[in-house]
Amino acid sequence: TGNGSSLTGITQSQVTGLTTSSRPQFANVQITHSVLTYAVTTNIDMDTDGFQTVSLTGDVTFTTSNRAAGRSRTVRILCDATPRTFTFPAGWTFMGAAAPASIAASKDAVLTITAFGTADSDVVAAYSVEP
Repeated sequence: TGNGSSLTGITQSQVTGLTTSSRPQFANVQITHSVLTYAVTTNIDMDTDGFQTVSLTGDVTFTTSNRAAGRSRTVRILCDATPRTFTFPAGWTFMGAAAPASIAASKDAVLTITAFGTADSDVVAAYSVEP
């Protein structure tokens, strides 16, 4: 960065020629945002944008596809003026609390899922909703 910072374990040959426009790319890290289309069964594709927003207009069952170790997705959930119920894959492990059963009317929430393998049982999830 030009301010005297250093990285431990990185060799000069690994950084020679890098510029701000030639930063390393990592296949499992995506920082783009897209809209996730709501459906009664809404699929979170682990091979698409890392940040997604879904606007609920009904109850929802979440599914995933293209799971692979190291892939993570964050979904902003926007609820309309009606409380909505959730269904999640049985194999997911929720951290900090049990899987939420519903979201209150007109609330926003964030669901983050991380895959540690290719099965639903390899997915760890965290959920937080505004008060």
